[in-house]
Amino acid sequence: MVIAINILDFNLFSHDECHQVFRLSNDRNDDLFYDVIEIHFLELKKVNRDMSLNKNLMDWLSFLSSNNPEEIHTLAEGNDEIMTAAKELDRLNNERDVRMEAEAIEKYERDKISRESNILERGLMQGAVRERTRIVRKLLSLNYTVAEIADFLDESTDYVKTFIKEHLKTEK
Repeated sequence: MVIAINILDFNLFSHDECHQVFRLSNDRNDDLFYDVIEIHFLELKKVNRDMSLNKNLMDWLSFLSSNNPEEIHTLAEGNDEIMTAAKELDRLNNERDVRMEAEAIEKYERDKISRESNILERGLMQGAVRERTRIVRKLLSLNYTVAEIADFLDESTDYVKTFIKEHLKTEK
């Protein structure tokens, strides 16, 4: 037999019962396949409204839906299985906290490398602009035309005119 259990943190069905069980049946003759598959739906938002639940199922659903450590502790005190699950949940949460801290450190290091890389890239760009400015200034002082400078730099004449305007503050 296959049993599927779906624990929902929202209401899927319109009635008040929080536990629904579905079984497969043959569409032609309504024969049920009890021994083949069951699909259970547990709607956590309806736990407190459904008084038909047995105590064990109610405790488990309360455990699953609780964010209150005191409530979880109280539920675990009376049920060894819930105690085991609560301990495992604590262990996983602690591992998650350690993992999240490690991921945060890793992210900080990646961001730091990225910032340093951007700073280096900006520095290189500034250096390249300074060098290009020096070259253009020298070529202008040697009476090169904008077209000749563009050819020398392998750029368009429009680019050279804009570059001169922005970086040399003089028109040639």
